[in-house]
Amino acid sequence: GKSSIEKLPLRSLVSPFVMIEVEDKVKENVDYALSVEDILRWEEKYGTIPNNSVVCMRTGWSSKIHDTSAYRNMDSNGVMHFPGFSKEAAEFLVFNRTINAVGIDTLSLDPGTNPNFDCHSVMLSNDKYQIENMKLDQDLPPHGGIIISFPLLMPSPECCTRVLVVAKS
Repeated sequence: GKSSIEKLPLRSLVSPFVMIEVEDKVKENVDYALSVEDILRWEEKYGTIPNNSVVCMRTGWSSKIHDTSAYRNMDSNGVMHFPGFSKEAAEFLVFNRTINAVGIDTLSLDPGTNPNFDCHSVMLSNDKYQIENMKLDQDLPPHGGIIISFPLLMPSPECCTRVLVVAKS
């Protein structure tokens, strides 16, 4: 990427929260990749993604977090199987919307079967940060909240962070 964590502007760490729910699609296909069509369907229902949002993808995968084998879901060839963002969805969010970051409840933004890390490349090369391994509870709203990220500010391309979503109940 272009910037490391300590160079993130503080204003980007407090953002409108958007959550795109795909748990049903993941139940049918664990390698599901969020599509531009999924984003457009979300916008038909809730309106255009607000500027400077953190767009999170809730797959339901975080329910597996305490079982490393299930969370990685590795096959006999060493390929992991879990959902993520498609390259096209990442490009759409970066080039057609004004976002600060993306987040997901799996161990990577890219589907486990993607060896090229396309979403990572798109996000990081355009100074968008990313949050992985999130716990996106079912009671979180699809929009209307504020997400606050508290990363360890250090000269590094990655680090641990605490994330808080403040939403109306």
